[in-house]
Order: sequence, then structure tokens, then C-alpha cells
Amino acid sequence: MRLVKILTDSLKLLFRRPKIYIPNLFASFLYTVFELVLIYYTLDLVYAVSMTSGYLSPGLIHDNMLPLIGLLLFYPFIGAIDLITYAMYPSMVSDYRSAGRVNLMSSLKNSLKSWRIILTFGLIIMFAFILLFFIVLFFSVLSLLLDEVYMVYISLPVILVYILVLMMAVFFLIPVGVIEEEGVYSSINKSLKLSIKHMREVFFLESFFMILVLSALSLGVLVNVGKINVGLTLTAVFLFIAVRLTQSVVYTYISVVNPYFYLERR
Repeated sequence: MRLVKILTDSLKLLFRRPKIYIPNLFASFLYTVFELVLIYYTLDLVYAVSMTSGYLSPGLIHDNMLPLIGLLLFYPFIGAIDLITYAMYPSMVSDYRSAGRVNLMSSLKNSLKSWRIILTFGLIIMFAFILLFFIVLFFSVLSLLLDEVYMVYISLPVILVYILVLMMAVFFLIPVGVIEEEGVYSSINKSLKLSIKHMREVFFLESFFMILVLSALSLGVLVNVGKINVGLTLTAVFLFIAVRLTQSVVYTYISVVNPYFYLERR
């Protein structure tokens, strides 16, 4: 099957089985509530600081920082739910292709059974972001030491290549682990082999996904800028939720294309 047909068939699946949006919408809802509450307490802290004439009492710091710390500690739990819902999509796509139906509960059970793969995937992404931070930090410090702005521009292709290589390395990890019920080592090995075998198509899909994600994130940035300027108004909240829903649709499409492509190329 041609890659274009895989992309169009994945899009048709979203229209034919709308409940396939539910897992991503649920994760998006949690992120939205988390971010809105975080923004509320952050603005509250900024307002409190602006009213103190530069003096921050221990009580003020405690009362305003405690909710923020609690929220940040809660964030990994939301991230775990996000990974679990993402790992539901290989089962849903596989069920649809074989029986023409989507079973959310069965997909959730298959996702939870594959917790080792999900944990491995999450750890890989976490350490990859830590390494990415140090890459950015290295080029930023180098730019300051040499007083050369072009070092920042040199870092951009390096970062882009790094992200593409990372995505290629784990591209099939979740579909292999969930659909084939493979172990961690076997899933990583098979994912790498398939990525190398279908390198051109995987590279195209990665680039396509990156464009979609950046487009979705850019909407969020625009709304965040406006929201910070006007405060947490009702209009800003509705606009923020609308953007999160749009992002959720984009991420759902990506979550469907990935296992759909795997099932066609395995």
C-alpha cells in the first residue's frame, strides 16, 4: 500500500470511528485542567509579588509556592496516563482493520499489559529530552563564550537531526510491543530493523508528523502569549480549550497513522 493511501485511510478511520478520539481527548482534558490551574496560581503569585514592594515574607512564599509545587509533582502522573492512552491506539487500529470495530476497554487492557514497553518508551523520551537540553545548553554557552551568534544557528540542524534519529529509533516501539506482545529488547530490536528497512518512508512520516506537531504547538504559543497579557479571562480560557482540542485531533491522527503504517509494513 502506498504511503499516501495509508495517510488517507488513517484519516477515514477518524471519521468512521469517532470514539477513537476518546483516549487522546481524555489525556488532553487532564493537560488542559493542569495547565489552566498552573496558570491561575502562577498569575496569583505574580500579583502577590507585585503587591509586596519587593519584600517576600516566608508566609507569602509558602502560601503561593505550595500549590505550584504540588501541581508539578502531579505532572508525572498525567504524563503516565498520556503514555497509556497513546499505547491504546495500536490495538484500536489493529481491531478496526481485522474486525471493523474499535474496542476501548480491550485496547486499554492491552496497553496496561504492555507496561514494560510503555515504561521503556517513557524513559527513552525522558533521557532524550535531558540530552537535548544539554545540547542546547552547550551551543548557548559556546555562543556566549565566543560571542558568535552563528553558533545558535549551527545548533538548529544538529537538534533537528537528533530529533529525527530519536524518532526513527522508537518509531515502531509501541506498535511492536502492543500488537505483537514482544518483550522490551525484542521490540527495540524489531523497531530499529523496521525503521532502517523503511527508512525513506519513516523519514517522510517523521517530517510530516513534525510539521503537524509544530503547527499545533504554534497555535498554543499564540494563545499563551495573549492569555498572559490579558490574564485568565473567560475568553482566554475558551480559546485555550479550543486550541487544546485542535491539538488533540492532530495527535490522534498521528497516533493512528503510526500503527496503521506498521501493520502495512511489518
